[in-house]
Amino acid sequence: MANTTVPSSAPSPAPDPVLDAAERARRQRGKNLALFFSLLGFVALIYVVAIVRMGLNAPGH
Repeated sequence: MANTTVPSSAPSPAPDPVLDAAERARRQRGKNLALFFSLLGFVALIYVVAIVRMGLNAPGH
């Protein structure tokens, strides 16, 4: 059977930085706000496009 241990000369992976609960919450809130505003912008874009398209099909134009 092959030796599956990592040789001691191999560099160990860098440990993940330990974030306290407040920092994690702050980052998560930032991500949530970015997602919210992205979705809000997308919905507004769809709404505007729909209104413009309906206006182009109005009788009398």
